[in-house]
Amino acid sequence: MQSEDFNALKTRAIIAGFAGGSALLLLYFGILTVAQSFEHALDSFRELWYWILALSAGFGTQMALYYYIRAVSKLRKAHAGAGVAASGGMSGVAMVACCAHHVSDVLPILGVSAAALFLTEYQLLFMVLGLLSNLVGLAFMLKIIAQNGFLQEGSRFQVLYRVNMERVFRVTLVVAVLTFVLVAIAGYLGVVDLSPY
Repeated sequence: MQSEDFNALKTRAIIAGFAGGSALLLLYFGILTVAQSFEHALDSFRELWYWILALSAGFGTQMALYYYIRAVSKLRKAHAGAGVAASGGMSGVAMVACCAHHVSDVLPILGVSAAALFLTEYQLLFMVLGLLSNLVGLAFMLKIIAQNGFLQEGSRFQVLYRVNMERVFRVTLVVAVLTFVLVAIAGYLGVVDLSPY
């Protein structure tokens, strides 16, 4: 594949990642603005900025890698597998869970007050789940890139070819599941407050 093709592809992948992360931030601000006000959305962001930015950055990175895999796959007429598309979805769910306590006034009208209560009660757990799923999704996509040789010759990321990415993915998955279980148990035992509000 031509170097120009890779450079253009990388640029488009970065743009796709930036757009994905920005869209998640817009979703966050949009939900809070509709439910309360823009000032309330800003106040909430100031309180949870580290969670929100981490979720957005993780989702954006996954979008960039997904775009890259899909584009290189098309260029090389290879197939990376169908599982890639679903790996970024938990970030969106976590972001919605983050906002759920703010829209709980609206949800009873829609007949889903139990869901709003559940999401509000376990907000931190959903954020942790979103971040952990970002890590698992990133490891999965890097594994696909390494297994299919989707890196440009001479790329500084070719170190992926020397690392057993299958093992990295499995370890990431196990650590993510164990972390989630430990946070859930800590929340159940009252050691950690899963609802910061």
